[in-house]
Amino acid sequence: MSVYYRYFKVLDAATTQAIESLVDQRNQYQQSIHEISKAVGASDTYFYDRAHGFAGFGFSETPDKTLWRKIKGGDIFYPKKSSKAGKALANRIEALSRPKSVHTALSTAGIETGPFGVLMDGLRCYSATVCGSQKKGWFAVIPWMDIDPRLLEEYRAERASGISGNGNYEHLLWTPPEEWVEVKKWEVERAIEGVEL
Repeated sequence: MSVYYRYFKVLDAATTQAIESLVDQRNQYQQSIHEISKAVGASDTYFYDRAHGFAGFGFSETPDKTLWRKIKGGDIFYPKKSSKAGKALANRIEALSRPKSVHTALSTAGIETGPFGVLMDGLRCYSATVCGSQKKGWFAVIPWMDIDPRLLEEYRAERASGISGNGNYEHLLWTPPEEWVEVKKWEVERAIEGVEL
């Protein structure tokens, strides 16, 4: 059973609103961090790719080592909490409300994106994701695998009687909202070309 992906155009109001709300929250968070960046004289601001949380600042020249600590693996600096000014700055950053991942909006459509994704194949975990934009539309990318329908029906009966639980089978019982339209991968790629989420 190999894993592949199904692609959907998200057209229901609840999921669309949830996605746009999370994108707006993330943008507000990043704008607040950029304002702090300007105030401290940083030349760059870095965020984690998946969680979108603050990772650190970049400077054109090495900053004051009493206020900043260098993060391993690059020229990224974070306020040093062992100094009074660094601790105050770190507290200011950490007090900002860090948004949830935009992918959590899929919970409105019945997909819970936990720490181990929605589907596992051996030691590999696969997550459902969101991509797109307000202008070109939102898409859900859902990992999937084909299994014998009899196994799913057996699992459904076992689950109903409280005997069994299986994350993969739970996910494979999911059905998309009726407003969603299944599309081809190339349609998603064409729609999101040049778009950063």
